[in-house]
Amino acid sequence: MVQAVFSAQLSVRPADKGHVWRPSARGDRRVPGRGRRIGSVDEPAAEFLGSAPLGVLRGLSWKYQLVLVLQGVLLAGFGLLLLSPIAGWDGFRDVVVANLTLAMPGVLLLARARSLAAASERRGGSRGARAVTDRAGSSFAVRAGFALLGLGCLMFAAGNVIYVLWVADLNPVPVPSWADAAFLSSYPFLGAGMLLLARAELGNRLPGGIWLDGLTGMLGTATLGSALGLRVILSQLSGAPAGLLTNAAYPILDLLLASMVVGVVALRGGRPGLSWWWLGGGLAVYAAGDTVYLWRIAAGSYTLGTVLDLSWAVGLNLIACAAWCRPPAAPGRQADSRGAIVLPVGASAAALAVLIADHWVAVPWYSVALAAATMLAALSRTVAAFRAAHLLTESRAQARTDDLTGLGNRRSFYEHTERAVELAGDSGVLSLALLDLDRFKEINDSLGHHVGDQLLRDVGCRLTDGLRPGDYLARLGGDEFVIVLPDTNTGQALEVARLLMRPLAEPFRLHGLDLHVSASLGVAAYPEHADDVSGLLQRADVAMYQAKTSGVGVSAYNAARDEQTRDRLNTIEQLRYALDHDQLTLHYQPQCDVRTGAVRGIEALVRWQHPDRGLLYPDDFLPLVEQTGLMPTLTLLVLDRAVAQCSQWRLDGLELTMSVNLSVSNLLDERLPTQVATILTRHGVPAASLLLEVTENNLMVDPHRATHTLNTLHELGVGLSIDDYGTGYCSLAYLRDLPVDELKLDKSFLRAAAPGSRASAIVRSTIDLAHALGLRMVAEGVESASALQLLQDDNCDVAQGYHFTHPLPADALTRWMRSRQNTGLPPNRRAASDILTS
Repeated sequence: MVQAVFSAQLSVRPADKGHVWRPSARGDRRVPGRGRRIGSVDEPAAEFLGSAPLGVLRGLSWKYQLVLVLQGVLLAGFGLLLLSPIAGWDGFRDVVVANLTLAMPGVLLLARARSLAAASERRGGSRGARAVTDRAGSSFAVRAGFALLGLGCLMFAAGNVIYVLWVADLNPVPVPSWADAAFLSSYPFLGAGMLLLARAELGNRLPGGIWLDGLTGMLGTATLGSALGLRVILSQLSGAPAGLLTNAAYPILDLLLASMVVGVVALRGGRPGLSWWWLGGGLAVYAAGDTVYLWRIAAGSYTLGTVLDLSWAVGLNLIACAAWCRPPAAPGRQADSRGAIVLPVGASAAALAVLIADHWVAVPWYSVALAAATMLAALSRTVAAFRAAHLLTESRAQARTDDLTGLGNRRSFYEHTERAVELAGDSGVLSLALLDLDRFKEINDSLGHHVGDQLLRDVGCRLTDGLRPGDYLARLGGDEFVIVLPDTNTGQALEVARLLMRPLAEPFRLHGLDLHVSASLGVAAYPEHADDVSGLLQRADVAMYQAKTSGVGVSAYNAARDEQTRDRLNTIEQLRYALDHDQLTLHYQPQCDVRTGAVRGIEALVRWQHPDRGLLYPDDFLPLVEQTGLMPTLTLLVLDRAVAQCSQWRLDGLELTMSVNLSVSNLLDERLPTQVATILTRHGVPAASLLLEVTENNLMVDPHRATHTLNTLHELGVGLSIDDYGTGYCSLAYLRDLPVDELKLDKSFLRAAAPGSRASAIVRSTIDLAHALGLRMVAEGVESASALQLLQDDNCDVAQGYHFTHPLPADALTRWMRSRQNTGLPPNRRAASDILTS
């Protein structure tokens, strides 16, 4: 019978994918693609159940197969013998078969505990193995629980041996007897085993309310059982006090065990594991046998050899089946399901019914006490539920509230706007206004984050005061605020946005300072610009960026300008790709001596060989490089290639100075001097052959850090040049203090330098200033012979420009210099196009 139960249990569990175990003729070998077969009884329960159909039993050791077969034969045989016409006491049936049948569940449970202990010991070497073992139910609590259940079953079997051999023939049968002592001793083992199994399955992490559910279920079951079954049974018992207490102990202890099972079911939210159904079923059959037995004892009609004797054997065997069930999932979600309230509510209703019935019928005092305890537990559970609901409400509010300003946060904004879009439907309108503070980072950096936080709170308050009824304000993060304007089109939204900007124009009083703050605001409308929340927010962000870059303050989304933004973003991504895939190249422009025409140096100029747009000049992409933080990477690439080319020209006998431009981010990078020294060393170029150019405006961003960087570079021996001189705001004091070697006059002065003009006077005075300071003067933008003649008349040192040649690739410039040397022609007599095609 037990084997049939196992077979049915196995057949309803589908095989797990990838874990189908198949027996092998060679013992415990691994079947390819299928994992390891179960070769002995000590495999985990999770592998034993649910991993294969009935054929898995062939994988058990022969000893355990023999035990299962013997148990099935014994149980079936015992039932057949009880149905036979033999009446009264029968030695073979009541001594041999009955006691073996009752003892075998205990043996099975102890064997299961032993097998799990062996499996745990084998797998105990690694954390992953221990996790597998625990999932299979092989924790210490599970092993101890099965062992205690087995001892309880064996104690019951021992009591039956004593009863049929030494007590049953006595007349009258003594109560209590040694058999009763053994029978009653089984209950502590069974109860302790169930407690350990419950502890192993439920753990200690369940919320307090869930534990109250279990307690309510236990007390309600005890209330109902005591008021109905226990009350009737005890009323039938009579005799001496010792016998009366002994007989009363059986139904009381049965009720206690049943209450424990109901409590675990309640803790599991009404969805216990299969093992608890076997335990509950076994205890139900067991308790039913005790109940009928006591009825017959009270009536004086109990005899050995009836079908009643089979109830205890079946009950114990059902309990043994619990040891072979797959451990259930963690109870967290199940305990929160709707089924979780069924048992506590039912228990509370039963307790209430008992209390009400006490007004009309005599209910035992212990049933009334249990009912009162059940109601108290239910009331505590209700209080816990209300408290949990209150905390949940608060947590939900906190999850949708910005901690700093008290406004809605990003999550709240999305939820509110999605509802607003749904309400607007296909015929309604809605607008978003996205506001961003200008130069907020400067306020944080200069005055501290505490001042920035206070500013954000004040901005939120002023914006809230300017909202119309129905408008919604949220802070997305940082210094970004968004306003949802229902029933508002683009034109109306722009009017509202301008009204909201007025309070922000007033100064903010922050820590004793009157601080003026500007903001930029972008507007996007539904469904004109987008038909969902994400699209609206993206369009409003584009409009806000347009307002910020143009300086107008408020701007509506413009699809044409959005394309420019998309192009910008696409260009940035292409730039990243170009840096990684060698799409950037260098062209070189010579710097020639004004008097002799000899090449004094070369300036490296970066170009981008774009796959679609062709050759791009620096003005087309360097601003994006600076904005996206890619300038340090680009500068190192240009430096490395320029110095490498300088090294090659030196090997070819061309002693030239290589000039490379630096940006503001380079000047603020403290790592730059070390990186420059590394590049020079790698290519074997002396520091004096490298000249780094910086503009006046770049120097003024952070003069202290820029000066420190330039001084460190000068200590390396690298030359320094002030590029585009005359267009920035550099004071003469910097020319006095900075370790520069040359000035490069901006080309705009030379183009306007007609004889006798003010521009001509500026060129002449700048050259004189450079010479007075001991600096070399370089003039850019020399595009004609007259411009070169002007520089010669003013004693300029070096000139560069299209009059000599356009910037050329390295090989073309090499041919240009060689050709000029071979022909002896002045540099302005040979066109760059001729050199490129020669």
